[in-house]
Amino acid sequence: GVGVAWLPQRLVQEDVNERRLLVIGEPEMRVNFDISLYRVRGNDDALVNAIWDGVAADAIDRS
Repeated sequence: GVGVAWLPQRLVQEDVNERRLLVIGEPEMRVNFDISLYRVRGNDDALVNAIWDGVAADAIDRS
Protein backbone atom coordinates (compact mmCIF):
# COMPACT_ATOMS: atom_id res chain seq x y z
CA GLY A 1 0.00 0.00 0.00
CA VAL A 2 0.85 3.65 -0.16
CA GLY A 3 0.53 6.07 2.72
CA VAL A 4 2.10 8.55 5.06
CA ALA A 5 1.64 8.45 8.83
CA TRP A 6 2.96 10.19 11.93
CA LEU A 7 3.77 7.37 14.34
CA PRO A 8 5.64 7.02 17.64
CA GLN A 9 9.19 5.85 16.95
CA ARG A 10 9.10 3.20 19.63
CA LEU A 11 6.13 1.52 17.93
CA VAL A 12 7.72 1.39 14.48
CA GLN A 13 11.46 1.10 15.21
CA GLU A 14 11.63 -2.61 14.35
CA ASP A 15 9.87 -1.97 11.02
CA VAL A 16 12.27 0.90 10.28
CA ASN A 17 15.25 -1.32 11.15
CA GLU A 18 13.91 -4.05 8.84
CA ARG A 19 13.25 -1.45 6.09
CA ARG A 20 9.51 -2.23 6.00
CA LEU A 21 8.95 1.46 6.83
CA LEU A 22 11.04 4.45 5.84
CA VAL A 23 11.51 7.72 7.71
CA ILE A 24 11.02 10.62 5.30
CA GLY A 25 11.91 14.26 5.64
CA GLU A 26 14.78 16.09 7.23
CA PRO A 27 15.67 15.67 10.93
CA GLU A 28 14.36 19.22 11.54
CA MET A 29 10.88 17.91 10.70
CA ARG A 30 10.92 15.51 13.66
CA VAL A 31 9.10 16.63 16.77
CA ASN A 32 9.55 15.56 20.39
CA PHE A 33 6.73 16.29 22.80
CA ASP A 34 5.36 15.26 26.17
CA ILE A 35 2.03 13.53 26.66
CA SER A 36 0.19 14.01 29.95
CA LEU A 37 -2.59 11.72 31.13
CA TYR A 38 -5.23 12.67 33.68
CA ARG A 39 -7.92 10.62 35.34
CA VAL A 40 -10.79 11.32 37.67
CA ARG A 41 -9.84 10.56 41.25
CA GLY A 42 -11.84 7.68 42.71
CA ASN A 43 -12.73 6.09 39.36
CA ASP A 44 -12.64 2.34 40.03
CA ASP A 45 -13.49 1.19 36.51
CA ALA A 46 -11.44 -1.95 35.77
CA LEU A 47 -10.54 -0.89 32.22
CA VAL A 48 -9.43 2.57 33.36
CA ASN A 49 -7.31 1.00 36.10
CA ALA A 50 -5.73 -1.49 33.67
CA ILE A 51 -4.80 1.27 31.22
CA TRP A 52 -3.50 3.51 34.01
CA ASP A 53 -1.42 0.69 35.53
CA GLY A 54 0.06 -0.21 32.14
CA VAL A 55 1.03 3.38 31.37
CA ALA A 56 2.47 3.84 34.86
CA ALA A 57 4.54 0.64 34.57
CA ASP A 58 5.89 1.74 31.17
CA ALA A 59 6.81 5.16 32.58
CA ILE A 60 8.67 3.55 35.50
CA ASP A 61 10.56 1.23 33.10
CA ARG A 62 11.71 4.26 31.09
CA SER A 63 12.96 6.26 34.10
